[in-house]
Amino acid sequence: MSPVPALLKSFETFPALSEAILTILNRYRANQTINPQTFHATDGLRDAIREQAKIGWHNFILGRWTYKWKIVQKAHYDRIGSRKTPKRWLTAILQDLWQFRNNVLHAPAGSLAVAHHYRLNQDIEEQFTLGTADLRRSDYPLIRKWTVARLHACDSITKKQWLESIRLAREQYEAPEAAIIMENALARAMKQWLFPNENLI
Repeated sequence: MSPVPALLKSFETFPALSEAILTILNRYRANQTINPQTFHATDGLRDAIREQAKIGWHNFILGRWTYKWKIVQKAHYDRIGSRKTPKRWLTAILQDLWQFRNNVLHAPAGSLAVAHHYRLNQDIEEQFTLGTADLRRSDYPLIRKWTVARLHACDSITKKQWLESIRLAREQYEAPEAAIIMENALARAMKQWLFPNENLI
């Protein structure tokens, strides 16, 4: 994680506000519920958290904060007589959060990775719904030697390779009706070439 705690301390962040921010980040990363009622109400902190909950915690990670965070920090600066401004405080915090955001989103268990696996899992389930339809018998193992649960547990590379294999197999499949039509057309063409005069009768 980025050095958010040290940054909060260097900007003389209101202790209850620092605790709230760190708790929210940790709960978000752990995919846990964030309940505004569990936080301090001092200086409007709980109100800021309620307002942020309406905007969304994913937006919080992206740096889309309610203005009420600055109000809480300004009250603290006024109380301790600091010359720092809540605007500079917020700018510094949001800049530092980018590292945290990238770690959360791009980690193996991060939001982007989870979303990617979810899409792959949906594609896998669709292929199993189709089953062996439009597959040559030699390609049946793509379905019969796997299970949805087993593929769901694989890494994204294995999932993509399996999906690519079964899609190619379906593309290369030739329906019996199409094969018969092609065979009849070929037979007619061959007969026409061998016995051209028959067409004149």
